[in-house]
Amino acid sequence: MGGATGTVLLISTNPDRSTRIADPLREHGHSVEIVGAARAAVTRVQAVASGRIEVVILDIQSAGGNPFQTLKELLAATASSPPVLVTGPTESVERVGRCLVMGAADSLLEPLEPALIVARVGLVLDRYRLQSQVALDGSDRQRIAAALATSEKYEADVQIGRQIQASFLPETLPEPKGWEIAARFQPARQVAGDWYDAFPLTHGRIGLVIADVCDKGVGAALFMALMRSLIRAYGQQNYALRLLDVLDSTDPAAPRAERGRRTAPSVGVSALRNAIELTNNYIARTHANTGMFATMFFGVLDTATGRLNYINGGHEAPAILNSKGEIIARLNATGLPIGVLPDGEFGIGQVDLVPGDIFISYTDGVPEARAPDRSFYTEKRLLSLIEHRPAASAEALLDRVFDAIGAHIADADQYDDITLLAVRRTPAQTTQGG
Repeated sequence: MGGATGTVLLISTNPDRSTRIADPLREHGHSVEIVGAARAAVTRVQAVASGRIEVVILDIQSAGGNPFQTLKELLAATASSPPVLVTGPTESVERVGRCLVMGAADSLLEPLEPALIVARVGLVLDRYRLQSQVALDGSDRQRIAAALATSEKYEADVQIGRQIQASFLPETLPEPKGWEIAARFQPARQVAGDWYDAFPLTHGRIGLVIADVCDKGVGAALFMALMRSLIRAYGQQNYALRLLDVLDSTDPAAPRAERGRRTAPSVGVSALRNAIELTNNYIARTHANTGMFATMFFGVLDTATGRLNYINGGHEAPAILNSKGEIIARLNATGLPIGVLPDGEFGIGQVDLVPGDIFISYTDGVPEARAPDRSFYTEKRLLSLIEHRPAASAEALLDRVFDAIGAHIADADQYDDITLLAVRRTPAQTTQGG
Protein backbone atom coordinates (compact mmCIF):
# COMPACT_ATOMS: atom_id res chain seq x y z
CA MET A 1 0.00 0.00 0.00
CA GLY A 2 1.58 3.25 -1.16
CA GLY A 3 5.06 1.70 -1.36
CA ALA A 4 6.19 3.92 -4.25
CA THR A 5 7.87 7.26 -3.57
CA GLY A 6 8.06 10.31 -5.76
CA THR A 7 8.06 14.10 -5.97
CA VAL A 8 5.10 15.88 -4.38
CA LEU A 9 4.11 19.55 -4.59
CA LEU A 10 1.97 20.78 -1.69
CA ILE A 11 0.04 24.02 -2.15
CA SER A 12 -0.89 25.48 1.24
CA THR A 13 -0.32 28.57 3.36
CA ASN A 14 -1.30 26.89 6.61
CA PRO A 15 1.93 25.92 8.46
CA ASP A 16 0.26 23.44 10.78
CA ARG A 17 -1.60 21.58 8.04
CA SER A 18 1.45 21.69 5.76
CA THR A 19 3.55 20.05 8.47
CA ARG A 20 0.96 17.36 9.17
CA ILE A 21 0.82 16.47 5.47
CA ALA A 22 4.48 16.84 4.54
CA ASP A 23 6.14 15.14 7.53
CA PRO A 24 4.66 11.63 7.09
CA LEU A 25 5.28 11.80 3.33
CA ARG A 26 8.93 12.73 3.86
CA GLU A 27 9.34 10.02 6.47
CA HIS A 28 8.04 7.54 3.89
CA GLY A 29 10.65 8.71 1.37
CA HIS A 30 8.75 11.20 -0.79
CA SER A 31 10.33 14.48 -1.84
CA VAL A 32 7.92 17.22 -0.78
CA GLU A 33 8.03 20.86 -1.88
CA ILE A 34 5.66 23.38 -0.30
CA VAL A 35 4.47 26.55 -2.04
CA GLY A 36 1.89 29.04 -0.90
CA ALA A 37 0.97 30.91 -4.08
CA ALA A 38 -1.22 29.28 -6.72
CA ARG A 39 0.60 30.97 -9.61
CA ALA A 40 3.96 29.81 -8.31
CA ALA A 41 2.62 26.26 -8.10
CA VAL A 42 1.44 26.27 -11.72
CA THR A 43 4.80 27.66 -12.83
CA ARG A 44 6.59 24.97 -10.84
CA VAL A 45 4.56 22.20 -12.46
CA GLN A 46 5.42 23.60 -15.90
CA ALA A 47 9.16 23.80 -15.10
CA VAL A 48 10.21 20.32 -16.26
CA ALA A 49 13.87 21.31 -16.20
CA SER A 50 13.87 21.69 -12.41
CA GLY A 51 12.50 18.21 -11.81
CA ARG A 52 9.13 16.73 -12.71
CA ILE A 53 6.31 16.94 -10.17
CA GLU A 54 4.42 13.64 -9.99
CA VAL A 55 1.64 14.48 -7.50
CA VAL A 56 0.13 17.83 -6.51
CA ILE A 57 -1.74 18.23 -3.21
CA LEU A 58 -4.07 21.24 -3.25
CA ASP A 59 -5.28 22.49 0.12
CA ILE A 60 -8.54 24.14 -0.95
CA GLN A 61 -8.92 25.95 2.38
CA SER A 62 -5.54 27.69 2.54
CA ALA A 63 -4.06 27.63 -0.97
CA GLY A 64 -5.06 31.24 -1.55
CA GLY A 65 -7.21 32.60 -4.35
CA ASN A 66 -9.94 30.60 -6.05
CA PRO A 67 -9.20 26.87 -5.59
CA PHE A 68 -11.30 25.94 -8.62
CA GLN A 69 -9.34 28.28 -10.89
CA THR A 70 -6.09 26.96 -9.43
CA LEU A 71 -7.16 23.39 -10.10
CA LYS A 72 -8.17 24.26 -13.67
CA GLU A 73 -4.74 25.79 -14.34
CA LEU A 74 -2.90 22.87 -12.77
CA LEU A 75 -4.76 20.32 -14.89
CA ALA A 76 -3.92 22.30 -18.01
CA ALA A 77 -0.32 23.15 -17.08
CA THR A 78 1.30 20.59 -19.40
CA ALA A 79 0.31 17.96 -21.94
CA SER A 80 0.60 15.32 -19.21
CA SER A 81 -0.10 17.28 -16.04
CA PRO A 82 0.42 15.44 -12.76
CA PRO A 83 -2.64 14.28 -10.82
CA VAL A 84 -4.06 16.65 -8.23
CA LEU A 85 -5.20 15.40 -4.83
CA VAL A 86 -7.44 17.93 -3.07
CA THR A 87 -7.64 18.18 0.71
CA GLY A 88 -9.63 20.23 3.18
CA PRO A 89 -11.72 20.14 6.37
CA THR A 90 -14.80 17.95 6.64
CA GLU A 91 -17.17 20.87 6.12
CA SER A 92 -15.63 21.52 2.66
CA VAL A 93 -16.98 18.25 1.25
CA GLU A 94 -19.12 20.06 -1.36
CA ARG A 95 -16.14 22.01 -2.70
CA VAL A 96 -14.06 18.83 -2.73
CA GLY A 97 -16.80 17.11 -4.70
CA ARG A 98 -16.77 19.90 -7.27
CA CYS A 99 -13.00 19.52 -7.62
CA LEU A 100 -13.41 15.80 -8.29
CA VAL A 101 -15.97 16.55 -11.00
CA MET A 102 -13.48 19.00 -12.55
CA GLY A 103 -10.83 16.30 -12.80
CA ALA A 104 -9.02 16.05 -9.46
CA ALA A 105 -7.57 12.56 -9.07
CA ASP A 106 -8.54 11.98 -5.44
CA SER A 107 -9.43 13.69 -2.17
CA LEU A 108 -8.43 13.59 1.47
CA LEU A 109 -10.66 15.14 4.14
CA GLU A 110 -9.84 15.88 7.77
CA PRO A 111 -8.76 14.36 10.08
CA LEU A 112 -5.36 13.95 8.42
CA GLU A 113 -4.19 10.55 9.65
CA PRO A 114 -0.47 10.10 8.68
CA ALA A 115 -0.89 6.52 7.46
CA LEU A 116 -3.88 7.49 5.32
CA ILE A 117 -2.00 10.45 3.78
CA VAL A 118 0.88 8.16 2.77
CA ALA A 119 -1.49 5.49 1.44
CA ARG A 120 -3.58 7.93 -0.60
CA VAL A 121 -0.59 9.71 -2.16
CA GLY A 122 1.00 6.34 -2.95
CA LEU A 123 -2.15 5.21 -4.73
CA VAL A 124 -2.40 8.41 -6.77
CA LEU A 125 1.28 8.08 -7.67
CA ASP A 126 0.82 4.44 -8.71
CA ARG A 127 -2.09 5.35 -10.96
CA TYR A 128 -0.20 8.21 -12.56
CA ARG A 129 2.85 6.13 -13.38
CA LEU A 130 0.82 3.23 -14.72
CA GLN A 131 -1.46 5.41 -16.80
CA SER A 132 1.61 7.11 -18.29
CA GLN A 133 2.50 3.84 -19.99
CA VAL A 134 1.20 3.13 -23.46
CA ALA A 135 -0.88 0.18 -22.30
CA LEU A 136 -1.76 -1.59 -19.10
CA ASP A 137 -1.48 -5.36 -18.90
CA GLY A 138 -3.62 -7.53 -16.63
CA SER A 139 -1.14 -7.56 -13.73
CA ASP A 140 -1.09 -3.73 -13.63
CA ARG A 141 -4.87 -3.59 -13.42
CA GLN A 142 -4.81 -6.11 -10.60
CA ARG A 143 -2.20 -4.08 -8.72
CA ILE A 144 -4.26 -0.92 -8.99
CA ALA A 145 -7.42 -2.72 -7.86
CA ALA A 146 -5.57 -4.30 -4.92
CA ALA A 147 -4.11 -0.96 -3.83
CA LEU A 148 -7.51 0.72 -3.98
CA ALA A 149 -9.09 -2.10 -1.99
CA THR A 150 -6.36 -1.84 0.67
CA SER A 151 -6.90 1.91 1.07
CA GLU A 152 -10.65 1.48 1.38
CA LYS A 153 -10.17 -1.24 3.99
CA TYR A 154 -7.88 1.02 6.02
CA GLU A 155 -10.48 3.79 6.04
CA ALA A 156 -13.16 1.29 7.06
CA ASP A 157 -10.93 -0.02 9.88
CA VAL A 158 -10.33 3.51 11.20
CA GLN A 159 -14.07 4.16 11.23
CA ILE A 160 -14.70 0.91 13.11
CA GLY A 161 -12.01 1.90 15.60
CA ARG A 162 -13.75 5.21 16.19
CA GLN A 163 -17.05 3.46 16.82
CA ILE A 164 -15.43 1.03 19.26
CA GLN A 165 -13.72 3.84 21.13
CA ALA A 166 -16.98 5.78 21.36
CA SER A 167 -18.50 2.75 23.08
CA PHE A 168 -16.00 3.18 25.93
CA LEU A 169 -17.49 6.56 26.78
CA PRO A 170 -20.63 6.39 28.94
CA GLU A 171 -23.85 6.42 26.91
CA THR A 172 -25.61 8.11 29.82
CA LEU A 173 -24.29 9.83 32.92
CA PRO A 174 -25.47 9.05 36.44
CA GLU A 175 -28.27 11.26 37.77
CA PRO A 176 -28.04 11.06 41.57
CA LYS A 177 -30.68 13.04 43.43
CA GLY A 178 -29.47 16.55 44.14
CA TRP A 179 -26.66 16.45 41.57
CA GLU A 180 -26.02 17.27 37.90
CA ILE A 181 -23.25 15.64 35.88
CA ALA A 182 -22.38 16.83 32.35
CA ALA A 183 -19.58 16.21 29.86
CA ARG A 184 -18.33 17.32 26.44
CA PHE A 185 -15.97 15.43 24.14
CA GLN A 186 -14.60 16.45 20.74
CA PRO A 187 -11.69 14.42 19.32
CA ALA A 188 -9.12 16.08 17.06
CA ARG A 189 -8.82 12.96 14.88
CA GLN A 190 -10.86 9.89 14.06
CA VAL A 191 -9.73 8.35 17.35
CA ALA A 192 -8.58 10.07 20.53
CA GLY A 193 -6.50 9.70 23.67
CA ASP A 194 -8.82 11.72 25.91
CA TRP A 195 -11.67 10.22 27.85
CA TYR A 196 -14.08 10.91 30.67
CA ASP A 197 -16.20 8.63 32.80
CA ALA A 198 -18.78 8.72 35.57
CA PHE A 199 -19.91 5.45 37.10
CA PRO A 200 -21.61 4.21 40.28
CA LEU A 201 -19.66 2.75 43.19
CA THR A 202 -20.93 1.22 46.41
CA HIS A 203 -22.74 3.15 49.14
CA GLY A 204 -24.12 5.85 46.84
CA ARG A 205 -20.73 7.02 45.63
CA ILE A 206 -19.90 8.09 42.06
CA GLY A 207 -16.54 7.62 40.35
CA LEU A 208 -15.49 10.63 38.25
CA VAL A 209 -12.63 10.38 35.75
CA ILE A 210 -11.11 12.69 33.17
CA ALA A 211 -7.82 11.75 31.53
CA ASP A 212 -5.49 12.41 28.62
CA VAL A 213 -3.06 9.84 27.16
CA CYS A 214 0.28 11.43 26.25
CA ASP A 215 0.08 10.77 22.48
CA LYS A 216 -2.55 11.14 19.74
CA GLY A 217 -4.10 8.87 17.15
CA VAL A 218 -4.52 5.10 17.15
CA GLY A 219 -1.81 4.32 19.74
CA ALA A 220 -3.28 6.75 22.26
CA ALA A 221 -6.76 5.37 21.61
CA LEU A 222 -5.60 1.83 22.41
CA PHE A 223 -4.15 2.93 25.73
CA MET A 224 -7.24 5.00 26.44
CA ALA A 225 -9.37 1.86 26.10
CA LEU A 226 -7.00 -0.19 28.26
CA MET A 227 -6.66 2.34 31.08
CA ARG A 228 -10.34 3.19 31.14
CA SER A 229 -11.18 -0.50 31.54
CA LEU A 230 -8.61 -0.97 34.32
CA ILE A 231 -9.80 2.07 36.27
CA ARG A 232 -13.41 0.93 36.10
CA ALA A 233 -12.63 -2.69 36.96
CA TYR A 234 -10.37 -1.89 39.91
CA GLY A 235 -12.55 0.98 41.14
CA GLN A 236 -15.71 -1.12 41.24
CA GLN A 237 -14.15 -4.07 43.06
CA ASN A 238 -14.94 -4.44 46.76
CA TYR A 239 -11.65 -4.85 48.60
CA ALA A 240 -11.54 -6.32 52.09
CA LEU A 241 -9.30 -4.17 54.27
CA ARG A 242 -6.44 -6.09 55.80
CA LEU A 243 -5.59 -5.50 59.45
CA LEU A 244 -2.10 -4.43 58.41
CA ASP A 245 -3.54 -1.70 56.19
CA VAL A 246 -5.37 -0.26 59.16
CA LEU A 247 -2.62 -0.52 61.76
CA ASP A 248 0.43 0.38 59.68
CA SER A 249 -0.90 2.97 57.23
CA THR A 250 1.61 5.75 56.68
CA ASP A 251 -0.65 7.92 54.54
CA PRO A 252 -0.87 11.33 56.23
CA ALA A 253 -4.25 11.84 54.57
CA ALA A 254 -5.73 8.73 56.20
CA PRO A 255 -8.49 9.59 58.69
CA ARG A 256 -7.65 9.46 62.42
CA ALA A 257 -9.75 8.54 65.38
CA GLU A 258 -9.37 10.16 68.80
CA ARG A 259 -5.91 10.23 70.41
CA GLY A 260 -4.18 9.97 67.02
CA ARG A 261 -5.05 6.37 66.21
CA ARG A 262 -5.73 5.67 62.55
CA THR A 263 -9.13 4.38 61.51
CA ALA A 264 -10.00 2.22 58.54
CA PRO A 265 -10.10 4.15 55.24
CA SER A 266 -13.57 4.74 53.85
CA VAL A 267 -14.88 2.59 51.00
CA GLY A 268 -14.49 5.52 48.60
CA VAL A 269 -10.85 6.19 49.51
CA SER A 270 -10.03 2.48 49.28
CA ALA A 271 -11.55 2.17 45.80
CA LEU A 272 -9.75 5.33 44.72
CA ARG A 273 -6.33 4.23 45.90
CA ASN A 274 -6.66 0.67 44.60
CA ALA A 275 -7.78 1.79 41.14
CA ILE A 276 -4.98 4.31 40.65
CA GLU A 277 -2.15 2.25 42.17
CA LEU A 278 -3.02 -1.00 40.40
CA THR A 279 -3.54 0.72 37.04
CA ASN A 280 -0.33 2.69 37.41
CA ASN A 281 1.72 -0.40 38.26
CA TYR A 282 0.26 -2.45 35.43
CA ILE A 283 0.98 0.21 32.79
CA ALA A 284 4.42 1.10 34.15
CA ARG A 285 5.59 -2.51 34.40
CA THR A 286 3.85 -4.20 31.48
CA HIS A 287 4.05 -1.45 28.88
CA ALA A 288 7.14 0.51 29.94
CA ASN A 289 8.76 0.05 26.52
CA THR A 290 5.98 2.05 24.82
CA GLY A 291 6.61 5.18 26.89
CA MET A 292 2.85 5.70 27.15
CA PHE A 293 1.22 7.30 30.18
CA ALA A 294 -1.80 9.42 31.01
CA THR A 295 -2.55 12.44 33.12
CA MET A 296 -5.66 11.57 35.09
CA PHE A 297 -8.02 13.00 37.66
CA PHE A 298 -10.03 10.34 39.51
CA GLY A 299 -12.48 11.44 42.17
CA VAL A 300 -14.94 9.53 44.32
CA LEU A 301 -17.97 11.64 45.18
CA ASP A 302 -20.15 10.82 48.17
CA THR A 303 -23.51 12.09 46.97
CA ALA A 304 -24.98 12.03 50.48
CA THR A 305 -22.39 14.31 52.10
CA GLY A 306 -20.87 16.16 49.13
CA ARG A 307 -17.36 15.00 50.00
CA LEU A 308 -15.06 14.43 47.03
CA ASN A 309 -11.91 12.38 47.65
CA TYR A 310 -9.55 12.49 44.69
CA ILE A 311 -6.18 11.67 43.20
CA ASN A 312 -4.82 14.01 40.56
CA GLY A 313 -2.12 12.24 38.57
CA GLY A 314 -0.44 15.18 36.85
CA HIS A 315 -3.66 16.43 35.26
CA GLU A 316 -4.93 19.96 34.69
CA ALA A 317 -6.20 21.23 38.06
CA PRO A 318 -10.03 21.17 38.20
CA ALA A 319 -11.74 24.23 39.68
CA ILE A 320 -14.49 24.48 42.28
CA LEU A 321 -16.92 27.37 41.82
CA ASN A 322 -19.36 28.49 44.48
CA SER A 323 -22.92 29.66 43.79
CA LYS A 324 -21.63 33.20 43.13
CA GLY A 325 -19.29 31.98 40.42
CA GLU A 326 -16.18 32.51 42.55
CA ILE A 327 -13.30 30.03 42.21
CA ILE A 328 -12.86 28.79 45.76
CA ALA A 329 -10.45 25.90 45.14
CA ARG A 330 -8.13 24.33 42.55
CA LEU A 331 -7.53 20.59 42.88
CA ASN A 332 -3.82 20.41 42.06
CA ALA A 333 -1.75 17.32 41.28
CA THR A 334 -1.25 14.84 44.11
CA GLY A 335 1.07 12.54 42.15
CA LEU A 336 2.76 11.82 38.83
CA PRO A 337 0.87 10.87 35.65
CA ILE A 338 -0.40 7.29 35.59
CA GLY A 339 2.07 4.80 34.13
CA VAL A 340 5.27 6.83 34.55
CA LEU A 341 6.82 4.99 37.51
CA PRO A 342 5.86 1.71 39.21
CA ASP A 343 4.93 2.01 42.90
CA GLY A 344 4.49 5.74 42.54
CA GLU A 345 3.25 7.79 45.49
CA PHE A 346 -0.25 9.21 45.13
CA GLY A 347 -1.63 11.50 47.78
CA ILE A 348 -5.38 11.78 48.32
CA GLY A 349 -7.00 15.18 48.31
CA GLN A 350 -10.38 16.05 49.76
CA VAL A 351 -12.92 18.79 49.17
CA ASP A 352 -16.54 19.26 50.26
CA LEU A 353 -19.13 20.51 47.77
CA VAL A 354 -22.04 22.43 49.24
CA PRO A 355 -25.31 23.22 47.43
CA GLY A 356 -24.64 25.55 44.50
CA ASP A 357 -20.99 24.49 44.06
CA ILE A 358 -19.76 23.35 40.63
CA PHE A 359 -16.75 21.15 39.93
CA ILE A 360 -15.30 21.65 36.43
CA SER A 361 -12.41 19.72 34.89
CA TYR A 362 -10.86 19.68 31.43
CA THR A 363 -7.97 18.30 29.38
CA ASP A 364 -5.15 20.44 28.03
CA GLY A 365 -6.87 20.62 24.64
CA VAL A 366 -9.03 23.41 26.13
CA PRO A 367 -6.38 25.98 27.18
CA GLU A 368 -4.15 24.90 24.28
CA ALA A 369 -6.84 25.25 21.60
CA ARG A 370 -5.32 27.18 18.69
CA ALA A 371 -6.82 30.03 16.68
CA PRO A 372 -6.09 30.47 12.95
CA ASP A 373 -3.12 32.66 13.95
CA ARG A 374 -1.88 29.73 16.12
CA SER A 375 -2.43 31.61 19.41
CA PHE A 376 -3.54 29.50 22.38
CA TYR A 377 -6.83 30.01 24.18
CA THR A 378 -4.91 29.86 27.53
CA GLU A 379 -5.98 28.87 31.01
CA LYS A 380 -6.20 32.53 32.01
CA ARG A 381 -8.97 33.14 29.48
CA LEU A 382 -10.73 29.94 30.52
CA LEU A 383 -10.81 30.92 34.18
CA SER A 384 -11.94 34.43 33.27
CA LEU A 385 -14.77 32.89 31.23
CA ILE A 386 -16.14 30.78 34.06
CA GLU A 387 -15.44 33.04 37.06
CA HIS A 388 -17.93 35.58 38.44
CA ARG A 389 -20.59 34.39 35.99
CA PRO A 390 -22.80 31.96 37.91
CA ALA A 391 -24.06 29.12 35.72
CA ALA A 392 -27.63 27.89 35.92
CA SER A 393 -26.52 24.29 35.50
CA ALA A 394 -23.52 22.07 34.77
CA GLU A 395 -24.72 21.80 31.16
CA ALA A 396 -24.92 25.58 30.80
CA LEU A 397 -21.38 26.04 32.10
CA LEU A 398 -19.96 23.51 29.63
CA ASP A 399 -21.96 25.03 26.78
CA ARG A 400 -20.40 28.39 27.58
CA VAL A 401 -16.87 26.96 27.51
CA PHE A 402 -17.47 24.82 24.43
CA ASP A 403 -18.92 27.74 22.46
CA ALA A 404 -15.99 29.98 23.41
CA ILE A 405 -13.41 27.38 22.38
CA GLY A 406 -15.21 26.81 19.07
CA ALA A 407 -15.20 30.54 18.34
CA HIS A 408 -11.48 30.72 19.17
CA ILE A 409 -10.56 27.83 16.86
CA ALA A 410 -12.85 29.17 14.10
CA ASP A 411 -11.80 27.59 10.79
CA ALA A 412 -8.38 26.43 12.01
CA ASP A 413 -7.55 22.76 12.47
CA GLN A 414 -8.31 21.36 15.91
CA TYR A 415 -4.88 20.59 17.33
CA ASP A 416 -5.82 18.37 20.27
CA ASP A 417 -8.76 16.49 21.77
CA ILE A 418 -11.14 18.65 23.82
CA THR A 419 -12.82 17.10 26.86
CA LEU A 420 -14.72 18.65 29.77
CA LEU A 421 -16.51 17.20 32.80
CA ALA A 422 -18.64 19.15 35.26
CA VAL A 423 -20.55 18.25 38.42
CA ARG A 424 -22.97 20.58 40.21
CA ARG A 425 -24.61 20.14 43.57
CA THR A 426 -28.02 21.64 43.06
CA PRO A 427 -29.06 24.38 45.50
CA ALA A 428 -31.50 23.42 48.22
CA GLN A 429 -35.09 24.16 47.24
CA THR A 430 -36.78 26.80 49.35
CA THR A 431 -40.48 27.36 49.83
CA GLN A 432 -42.22 30.64 50.41
CA GLY A 433 -44.85 31.08 53.07
CA GLY A 434 -48.36 32.17 52.19
